[in-house]
Amino acid sequence: QDRGTARMIFQVSSELDDKEVRDALSEALRRSAAIIRRALELGQERGMVRRDIDLDAITWLIVGCYQVFALMKQVGGEETWKESTLLGFVTPILEPHMVRELLPLAGKTRGVQGAP
Repeated sequence: QDRGTARMIFQVSSELDDKEVRDALSEALRRSAAIIRRALELGQERGMVRRDIDLDAITWLIVGCYQVFALMKQVGGEETWKESTLLGFVTPILEPHMVRELLPLAGKTRGVQGAP
């Protein structure tokens, strides 16, 4: 399923000169961003995500990074999806106690940038 999504994103991107395609992609990205933003807001409410981050900026950063991760997966960059790589990506937005809880899941005890 992820491979199909990645392929679709890049096929659609090559057709952005078509207004209908461009509008459909824009709407899909906005829906994705709304879901991500809501997840970040819930994370803040639950004390998992730092409250001092700019939610709009982080939301769109995550949307953009997903596209890069999807591209890397499409071209065989499976290392992009390792737990330690993904943890390093989200560490700056997480509260320190969450990073400490997640490090063992990524097979790490330290060494992730931003980890306490």
